[in-house]
Amino acid sequence: EAGEGEDGEEEEEEEEVPKKGRGAASKAKVGKGAVKYTPLEQQFLSIKKAHPDLVLMVEHGYRYRFFDADAEVAHKVLKVAVFKPKSANFAGTSVPTHRVHIHARRLVQAGYKVGLVTQTETAALKAISGTKGKPMTRALTQVYTKSTLIGQDMDPILTSLDEDGEASVPEFASMGHYLMCIYEESDNDNKKKKFEEDNDEADNGEVPNKATSSHESVNICIVAVQTSTGDIIYDSFQDGFMRSELETRLYHINPIEIVLPPSLSDQTEKLLRSFNPHKKAEDKVAIERSTWEEFNIVKADKNIKKFLEIKKNKNSDDEDEEDDEEVVQGKQRALALISSLGNGLRTTMGALMGYVNAFSLHSLFFLDCNYRHFHSARYMTLDSSTLVNLEVFQNQATKLGKGTLFWVMDFTKTVMGRRLLMEWMKKPLANKADIDERLTAVEELMGGAISDFLQFKNIPDLERAICRIYYKKCTVFEFVVTLKAFDTLVSSLPDATDLESPLLKSLVKDIPNLQEDLDYFFSTLTEEALEMTNNTKIETSNLFKKGAFKGLTKRKKEIKDAEKNLEEHLAEIRKILGLASLEYKTVSNQEYLVEVKEAQAKRVPNNWVQVSATKLVKRYQTPTIKELLPKLQQARERLVLEAKNSWDTFLGNFAGRYEKFRKFVQNIAVLDVLSSFSTLASKEGYCKPTILDAAANQQISIVAGRHPIVEALIDASFVPNSIHLCEDVNAGRKEKE
Repeated sequence: EAGEGEDGEEEEEEEEVPKKGRGAASKAKVGKGAVKYTPLEQQFLSIKKAHPDLVLMVEHGYRYRFFDADAEVAHKVLKVAVFKPKSANFAGTSVPTHRVHIHARRLVQAGYKVGLVTQTETAALKAISGTKGKPMTRALTQVYTKSTLIGQDMDPILTSLDEDGEASVPEFASMGHYLMCIYEESDNDNKKKKFEEDNDEADNGEVPNKATSSHESVNICIVAVQTSTGDIIYDSFQDGFMRSELETRLYHINPIEIVLPPSLSDQTEKLLRSFNPHKKAEDKVAIERSTWEEFNIVKADKNIKKFLEIKKNKNSDDEDEEDDEEVVQGKQRALALISSLGNGLRTTMGALMGYVNAFSLHSLFFLDCNYRHFHSARYMTLDSSTLVNLEVFQNQATKLGKGTLFWVMDFTKTVMGRRLLMEWMKKPLANKADIDERLTAVEELMGGAISDFLQFKNIPDLERAICRIYYKKCTVFEFVVTLKAFDTLVSSLPDATDLESPLLKSLVKDIPNLQEDLDYFFSTLTEEALEMTNNTKIETSNLFKKGAFKGLTKRKKEIKDAEKNLEEHLAEIRKILGLASLEYKTVSNQEYLVEVKEAQAKRVPNNWVQVSATKLVKRYQTPTIKELLPKLQQARERLVLEAKNSWDTFLGNFAGRYEKFRKFVQNIAVLDVLSSFSTLASKEGYCKPTILDAAANQQISIVAGRHPIVEALIDASFVPNSIHLCEDVNAGRKEKE
């Protein structure tokens, strides 16, 4: 791998730059002619020009460097010193490669969009390529925002549980990391037209002046994606002057990042400015403005068609893989669903797809099972005022979870179960039959049904895990732990025939059989891979059993052949030096060194190159080693690239199985929530409610009722109260008598 001095740049003496002395690119030293930028600076300027809104972290050897204004941001957020080489044009700073994701996360939490610019070629392969002698090629390979922090280093799934295996009470900010796009259909059409008349180009990204009129009613379209789980929520609705409908959806979905057109109506803008339900400053909702061009129905339809295009290039040279049959069907159903939506929702969907494309997360739109409408006739949607005033998820004093209804009710054992409980609490059942069915299931669980299976000890967040595998953004360790967790659950599944409750029986019976799928993945990985821990380092090329991937077998043979040639040459070296037991040495990462004592150095031929020496020994490389060693290094780097491709292909085999695994996780989450309800119901003083038919006299009757939150917070005993409310006053009096 190239060191700090690659790209033909000399490492120069650096001096720390006082704040007043740090300038922008425009302040670079200029001689008689134009400013002379180094190759690395030219690459930075080119990428920065295309992405001015990003804080760029540029890979350079074993560090990631910041330049110019980005270095100032790094100094402010990361508390790193800024330096400026005497002949450089920009001040800069850097962080170690192995901590790049930690620093990127800190920058994102501070409100910045971060782009990783990585080297796209290696030193050994570059030496035999057509770009030999030119700077290392670099490209923007990752972009991170608050809603797209995905990956082990960014958003670990294996630290979601406490040491005892129980999930801790979440803060409101952790209830979801949705990316939401909002569009005002009728209003924006007029505003866009006015904007285009007042500006030469409508796609210059500038925000037009806000409309001065107050819009009492407007049609609003929203699309929200939870990038960590793949869920997509969409809705179109008429909202009044107070924007209460939009506020309710904001509190339900809880976006961490919102994409907007250049402007919205005054009332909507006002609501978005005030919406910040989070306690921590780093959890503040990020607002991103897109251009009017992106919020155009023609452009939106093109984005949708491009995203959901079927890949049929198995025999082509294109690096993309052919879609599995299951993925093809999912795309077709998703396209049919989106095509049935109105212009406003398609515009919003297309604009969001265009925004997500930069983060390599477009595959989340492929499956129709991810899509759901915000409203459902089965549920009652609690509005924002109810959620806030009843302190369902946040107490109004500290904006934390303790002292809330959720805090009292949550006895879930998995993170996906806890996430589902939040959804159920925001949208309670509205149908008597559904409520009774759920109550019957809880009652059976209280009696000890399938209690062994419902322990769920040390189960990671499988919902996010399978989504990360689907994105091909998981680590080997995460993949192995996820497989083992599924295997544990599959091996202990209860028998549906042992259950009485229709809901429980249906849930267990409908859990997909994953054994065949798990066997495929387990049979492909080596024992070394399956036994690895979080601290184990294993080469990707050693993950798969022999013959699993032909490309890997070929690359490994190339390495063995190169090593064999070097070993055969060692026999010649021994004869020349008269040292029968001589072996190659490796010193300071330099391989295949011939080490001889000072007294034996006279035997060394003149054409051997001395690499290093001490008082006692000298180390050489022969012309043959100089010829053979680069071939070995190139073979190794080709193996690394082949191993990465094989890993991506291996993960790609999961795509066709995603819906089956997702269904499994969803049913497990429902069982976990029902088990949580049974734990709560088993506590002293809780009783099973009776739900009346719709035709009966409407009433609420509570005998010796206690406030569950207050009772949990106070040390003294709670004084119970009874209440009876009904439509027919006389009927109420008769019942009282």
